Amino acid sequence: MSDRTVAFPDLTGCSMPYDFFGRIIKACDLGERSHNRDAVSDFLRTATAVDTRCITCEQAIDPALPGYIPMLHTILDDVNHFRMKFRNTPFTVIVLS
Repeated sequence: MSDRTVAFPDLTGCSMPYDFFGRIIKACDLGERSHNRDAVSDFLRTATAVDTRCITCEQAIDPALPGYIPMLHTILDDVNHFRMKFRNTPFTVIVLS
């Protein structure tokens, strides 16, 4: 049985924004969503049971996507602040590699 509150998106070789956001959406079990920053941010706040996100292969992202890792961390920080304010539960991020 898997723990649906923990997500493990693997960013190895992401070279396109659609793929980058798609991996996050799939790992967090967000269903069919728009593949962009706003959609991911909105749905991580409200539409997922995920409380902990373990990011793997962050350093293996294609250099064609400069700034996407810092942007992802900004989104996740915003989600954490939102959840702490409105749910009093943290959204934990663990970078595994």
